[in-house]
Amino acid sequence: MACSVLPEEAFRSQVEVVKNATAIRLVVLESAALESEVIRYSFRVLDSIKGSDKERYELKLSGNLPGSTVQLGDHSQYDFWTHSMGGTRLSSYCKIRPSFQIQHQYLVFEVEGQSQIAFEQIVSDSDRWLNFVRQTVDDGQQLGPVLSIRELLDQFSSIHIYDCPTMSPPRESAPRLVSSIRGGSPENSPIPQSVDGFSCLHEEQFAYLGSGTSNKYLLVPIRNEVLELSQLARGLELVPKNRISLKEIQNMD
Repeated sequence: MACSVLPEEAFRSQVEVVKNATAIRLVVLESAALESEVIRYSFRVLDSIKGSDKERYELKLSGNLPGSTVQLGDHSQYDFWTHSMGGTRLSSYCKIRPSFQIQHQYLVFEVEGQSQIAFEQIVSDSDRWLNFVRQTVDDGQQLGPVLSIRELLDQFSSIHIYDCPTMSPPRESAPRLVSSIRGGSPENSPIPQSVDGFSCLHEEQFAYLGSGTSNKYLLVPIRNEVLELSQLARGLELVPKNRISLKEIQNMD
């Protein structure tokens, strides 16, 4: 039966998932077999990053529902970090159904509840998610930002600056466009005034970062000519100090 409300636990932050996991292992799939409507995946453990050391790891999943795991490269996509949009997404039944390929590597978490980032495919030792996990487990903290400012901004085709509506007379009903840094004039579709914890009730100005080819976007508060990303970063350092000055953006474009 399809669900109407998505489980919040599936979108937990990277910091929370790493902290609450009882075991984290880098594994490679060696075999998969269907046994009485159950798929038994057998992995060889390459690295026990957290939890007890094991040479092998097994995972059993129902074979009645199809699984899907998308390979996300080196995990440089901003929404992996800001919204936990991992390679294994919730199905229409609100269940996370990973799938695996023989001889491919995965970073597997043993964590209570569901998480969209608990079965990520890893294609290189320089993978950002793998390195983040190793740093936070081994050193107790993140050792550097996940993305450079350019790596983040290059994922957006449009960047527009808006003033929030004023509540004092004359009252305004919609954000007012101040400037377009990238992407020309914005589309005529209404710009939201609140999303992901951001609200014009608490801010005076914000940046709209849109990806163009999809409906994905970010609203980032602007304070003293600086984009403040701390709330979106959810406890990690997304870009250096989680701050981007408007001047830096204008100089890049």
